[in-house]
Amino acid sequence: AAREYKRRNLPISVIVVDYLHWDHFGDFSFNKNCWPDPSRMVQELEDMGIRTMVSIWPFVQSESCYSHEYNSTGPSVNFEPMFEGEMLVKDSSTGKQAPVFVQPIWYN
Repeated sequence: AAREYKRRNLPISVIVVDYLHWDHFGDFSFNKNCWPDPSRMVQELEDMGIRTMVSIWPFVQSESCYSHEYNSTGPSVNFEPMFEGEMLVKDSSTGKQAPVFVQPIWYN
């Protein structure tokens, strides 16, 4: 899509990777089947003058690789909106939850 925008001389400065780029809510990493080399993709976009922004969702599914760590940081709210399965939501900006929430984002 980015190459086509550039080919047509359409203005584009940011691509937002938003919804369901992970295996489970709370994994905070790209699904390797759909995103085999995210670092290369980001570099290619930057070479075209396009920044990449990744939307981070605050939900953690019980199937997530981080669900145990989230469960160990205190109470959470079970949230079952439009998605299947149990999902937890925490205030991840303060207290014990902050490192558990932020660390996987920075290192994935």
